[in-house]
Amino acid sequence: MDCNTTPLADRLAEAKIDTLKEIIRNAESFLSGQLTSGLASNQRALTLTSVLAAATVVLGGATATLLVGATPNPPLAAICGLVTAGFLVSMGLAISAAKPADWYLAGNTPASWVEDVELGKILERSLAEQASWYADMIADNHATMERADDMIILALEFAWGSIAMGCILCGVLSGLLIN
Repeated sequence: MDCNTTPLADRLAEAKIDTLKEIIRNAESFLSGQLTSGLASNQRALTLTSVLAAATVVLGGATATLLVGATPNPPLAAICGLVTAGFLVSMGLAISAAKPADWYLAGNTPASWVEDVELGKILERSLAEQASWYADMIADNHATMERADDMIILALEFAWGSIAMGCILCGVLSGLLIN
């Protein structure tokens, strides 16, 4: 890890203009890649939500049928109900992974350059400050993606845990019925 406490913009300001332009180009490319990755993460979260929603409807219907159908089976209905509840929690986690979040995009508005022009900053300093700003944006986007990824992983773990719990409880129930 870099222990230098000098602000990044100050450290980059010493670079040649061509180097700074390359740094900016790479940062903008990185931010664009992060956007693609972030959108794919949202798509995964929403696809998982859709699959869980369909499974929840089926299990909810099975629960109701096992409670009030021609041959009620309350213990099995309770197991289906627990798995259904687990899927609902998983859906909530997946939805929270896809909810809107602060996100930084590459580029800059012309209005953002007005202060630099008015202060007469040299281009190298302005580009160094923009590169530093991009570094902060990249770090913030990364943290946002990590939070969303953690929620998707938790949603998957909860869904699989619900299925496993349902299987175990069905095994216990069948063992009790056999004995």
